[in-house]
Amino acid sequence: MDLYTLLGILAIIFWSSNVAFSRSLAEQIGPISSGAITFTIAGILACLYVYISTGNFKNIFNLPKLYLVVCGSLFVTSTISLSLAVGFSVQRDQVLTVGLINYLWPGISLLFSVLLWHRKANIWLFFGILSAFAGIWISTISNSHNSIVSELLGFQSSLPVVLALIAAFSWGLYSNISRKWSFQLEAYQGLAGVPLFLLSAGLILACLRAWFPEKANFSINTAGDLGFLVLFPSLLAYIFWDLAARRGDLILISSLSFFIPILSTLVTVISLKIPAGPELWIGAFFVTLGAIVCKYSIQEQTS
Repeated sequence: MDLYTLLGILAIIFWSSNVAFSRSLAEQIGPISSGAITFTIAGILACLYVYISTGNFKNIFNLPKLYLVVCGSLFVTSTISLSLAVGFSVQRDQVLTVGLINYLWPGISLLFSVLLWHRKANIWLFFGILSAFAGIWISTISNSHNSIVSELLGFQSSLPVVLALIAAFSWGLYSNISRKWSFQLEAYQGLAGVPLFLLSAGLILACLRAWFPEKANFSINTAGDLGFLVLFPSLLAYIFWDLAARRGDLILISSLSFFIPILSTLVTVISLKIPAGPELWIGAFFVTLGAIVCKYSIQEQTS
């Protein structure tokens, strides 16, 4: 196993803790504030790392403009949407559903690989996608909303669901398009736009924070949650995944990422102390199964 593939695996592990810690921080300082502070600090640290490691930060601005615009837009859309989806969830049990919806992205990533890389897929791709969405429906039975239909009855309940879907589709598309630019980025010493993308997401949320004031209660726990989110799910995970998607074994790490729904649900349930019924685990299983079926429905050879 090469280094970049290993970094992709670490990114998967770090991301599994993202939903739980994001919700915890959002409850303390607000959903917009938590994302703004987290991504801004992570972006600044990533920019400093680039400057220290290369001695020249201008290389990032010399990256292909189309790459910065397209991949940057998808990256920022995904990160902001997920952060707000978790923070705006009506109750903690809805966070579990939102998390599972976001983790549809491994299967969605494979679906986009068929469209962008012209991979051949059989009828099982349809059943894989159907299984994943069935898992989302089943998981909602375990919380107070009872079904996906009731999630959509009111704006306050439906907003996190819609945002999580946007995050899933945006990240699945980003993972594929950034791979398309992998060879072009090699000319820039392998540097990608992740530092700028993180910083942009933070600044956009900071602007939203100015329009929508939030009450914040800072404490030692707040500092701990913030530090963890900045270092692991927000900084290292995104950088590691970007490197792995461009240089590592994308098929392998995409396959391993199928198990994020189960691992993330486990971490969230334990961390936030949410009662989890059997329907939740069945739903997480079907989301994972759907992604695996999608993977094996696609042939390795491109047309």
